[in-house]
Amino acid sequence: MNAREIIQEAQLYIGDPNVDFHDRDRMLLALNRALNRISTRSRSIHESWYHPVIADQYQYALPQGALYVRKAKYRQEEWEDLDRGVFDDVEARAAASDGGPPQTFSVWQNAREERFVGTALAVDFDPQRDERLQRRVTFGLPNLEGAVRVGDLVFNLSAKHGEGIITSILGTDAPNTTQIAYSPLIGGTQDRFNVDDEIRITSFHTNGHVMIIAPAPIRTDEIGEESIAAFVAQRHRIITRTDMDNENDTLELDAEFNDTLMYEMLHWARIQETGLDSTAQLYRRLANEEYLTVIPLVENRIHQQLNAWEQCLSDGSTDRDMDVEDTT
Repeated sequence: MNAREIIQEAQLYIGDPNVDFHDRDRMLLALNRALNRISTRSRSIHESWYHPVIADQYQYALPQGALYVRKAKYRQEEWEDLDRGVFDDVEARAAASDGGPPQTFSVWQNAREERFVGTALAVDFDPQRDERLQRRVTFGLPNLEGAVRVGDLVFNLSAKHGEGIITSILGTDAPNTTQIAYSPLIGGTQDRFNVDDEIRITSFHTNGHVMIIAPAPIRTDEIGEESIAAFVAQRHRIITRTDMDNENDTLELDAEFNDTLMYEMLHWARIQETGLDSTAQLYRRLANEEYLTVIPLVENRIHQQLNAWEQCLSDGSTDRDMDVEDTT
């Protein structure tokens, strides 16, 4: 079912089949609230996520909208399950370990956006400069606007994750490179970068989820032999007016959730119009009843898809999208 169809069905249900401009926007907002609530509650939309490991890096950004890692695996020669651990324990083990094959994982909510991971090509330190410009490092990233920003965090992965802040972005003569000035690194074994040190840059503010693995890998996978993979539950994407006009743009929720979605959408539409009155509460109760009826069927489908994902990895596939036949 697509967005237009579910909105039309909801309008027919309440005896208002003629959708004018105002009602259309109100119903679109209600639809997105309903999709977010159901997909977050059920964790029924999944993406296959795959990432080569990087030496000494134990944090890996998950796809935008990630909610939960249902299962994670690590491959050196064959795919092996990673055990789920408590975040604080996994992070402490990852940061303190000398490295090795990852064995456990956890998910950190509200993580920072990855900007760059690579090698320091050139360094410069001049104590006679202004303090914020004394330490500089050059790395292989085209100097494009917004690629890295003043205020981003910079880490030295070769010195026990010493951490600083970018204080200035500077020009370079070499093509496809960026030079930054940064504050003294703290928390590691040295306060600045050396040539060939591993550098990582992230946003200062949090905006997503990361997976923490421990121990941290001891080498960077450059030929696809050492990787991590996860079966990740996602929020439903935001539906736009363009999506609503596209009859081929189907919703990602399972078809079993159609009635749940309609009642949940009517709940939010009613709240916009009159507040949380008895009718809005009725729609929420109907949505909950429908949800509890169909969730066992949906969870059976999730189990099938998880098995198919594991089989694809065993067969050597890392495709992000897999079609799984629902046999419920």
